[in-house]
Amino acid sequence: MYITFRFTPLKILTLALFLCSPAYASLITITTSADAFVNSGDPDRNFGSETILRVGRSDTADLSTSITPAASPGTRIAYLSFDLSNLTTDLFLSDFSLSIFQGDTQREPGGFNVFAQDSIFDENSITFNNRPDVDEFLFRTGTLRTGLNTFNNTALLNYAQEVIRGERQSFGLVFTLFDSVGGDTLSSGASSNIAFAPTVTANIPEPSGIFLLALFALSTIFVRKYQLK
Repeated sequence: MYITFRFTPLKILTLALFLCSPAYASLITITTSADAFVNSGDPDRNFGSETILRVGRSDTADLSTSITPAASPGTRIAYLSFDLSNLTTDLFLSDFSLSIFQGDTQREPGGFNVFAQDSIFDENSITFNNRPDVDEFLFRTGTLRTGLNTFNNTALLNYAQEVIRGERQSFGLVFTLFDSVGGDTLSSGASSNIAFAPTVTANIPEPSGIFLLALFALSTIFVRKYQLK
């Protein structure tokens, strides 16, 4: 059995217009509205004012001189929150990405587990003992390199769309190290470190591109119906 595709003048014109039109898109970048890490080795202490986000083990070799050592070794988990209120349901998102800045030049970790977390938290009061529970697993980052790391996948896009539609309370992420040893640092959104703060970016296609794609699809349906008569 052979399948043939019939290109009518309308379809050819639509496809040509789409291919020749500029690939403009609107990129909306949102900086983290709250971020902090918590430490099981100092379970009642808040680290929200720190300019870095530490993830993983808090053993002696992994502590920074800029942070007072924890009471005892433990595990650190980073919490991030983003305000998506400027993204409305009438916007079509083609993709949604997360960018984080890995600032530790001494190590390049295997990567992080990233979870959804849609409970609102206060970065100036969150501790290990009062931290909100994580929700579903989203993805694993893979190896992070020193500098900017960007991740774009369907799990992030679907989560963002659920928040925009009002099905989730907020857009939050939780980072844990996926192995049991070591640790790493990410830059925080603290005011003194805003240039390297975590961000998410929504990609919104230029309206004419969406229209031309829709026109092409409609012309295909029309020709198919005509042939079946």
